[in-house]
Amino acid sequence: MKTCLFNHCRRMLVGAFSSGPIAALALLTVLALPSAAQEFPTKPIRIVVPSGPGIGTDLIARLIAQRLNERLGWTVLVDNKPGGNYLIGSQAVLQQPADGHTVLLAVSSMTVLPATVKDLPVNMLKDFAAVTRVATLPTVVLVTPALPAKTMPELVAYAKKNPTALSYAVTGSGSFLHLAGELLKQNLSISMTHVPYKDTTLIADVASGRVQVAVISVASVAQQIRAGTLRGLAILGPNRSPAIPDVPTMAELGLPEIDGEAWLGTLVRAGTPPDVIRILNREIVAAMQTPEFKDKLPSMGAGFVQDTPEAFARLYAADIARWQQVVQTSKLKFD
Repeated sequence: MKTCLFNHCRRMLVGAFSSGPIAALALLTVLALPSAAQEFPTKPIRIVVPSGPGIGTDLIARLIAQRLNERLGWTVLVDNKPGGNYLIGSQAVLQQPADGHTVLLAVSSMTVLPATVKDLPVNMLKDFAAVTRVATLPTVVLVTPALPAKTMPELVAYAKKNPTALSYAVTGSGSFLHLAGELLKQNLSISMTHVPYKDTTLIADVASGRVQVAVISVASVAQQIRAGTLRGLAILGPNRSPAIPDVPTMAELGLPEIDGEAWLGTLVRAGTPPDVIRILNREIVAAMQTPEFKDKLPSMGAGFVQDTPEAFARLYAADIARWQQVVQTSKLKFD
């Protein structure tokens, strides 16, 4: 192995010097990387998905694994570990060495856990290091067509005129969407009663008018919004959704602080060498940029996004702080 690597490097240097001093200097810079980077990966890479197989998170993980396998010849496996508010998968990553060979496909819902789960066994901020986001999952505020409000300003006016009339539906109590709804209420200074659902059966209840408002992923309701059985008022994120392009963003309405865009991202255990994180970031981003990856995201209701490790780390930390502030301001209590 070492002899082959030496001969390969020698051939690369000869070729680089024949191309000129700049190419040779660039190659020498790469060869001077710390040994951890030169040797990575030394074994199969495992992408831990903290949810079950067959859903969007799992499918995106498998797309990334397939692209890495095909582009680089790496052996990349997907390991589903659902349950426990994503903690089973998270803890599985923390039980492995901090060497970059075990990657967590994190979901933005994990950033609400410090604010909603008592005695959390994982420090979501300190125990992980960011690699990159891999997809965005836009969230929409929608209303029943029976409600007279056809725009977000009209909804706000209606809510203030009828302070006890509105309820909003989301999947779960203490969930990412629940806190996004509370963020909406706080920033608009309106009152709505939270109605938790266990699944997307809330869609039928909003369509019928049993519940007036919902905060939900675009992927779950794009078809109904296009058909007119639900009315989309605003996207909780910086960009419009191609699935419902006529629905404006909160930023367009002058409210960029109301951002409830969900995302998927990759994390590794804290203490992973920075040069290994750089390799993972570079190669995962390259895998994501292939048409095979980007072309499949819209059908999953997802958008393409990429970050440097530093940018993703800032977003990740800001989301944790934001949801903690939302819970404190709303004085929500969770078991």
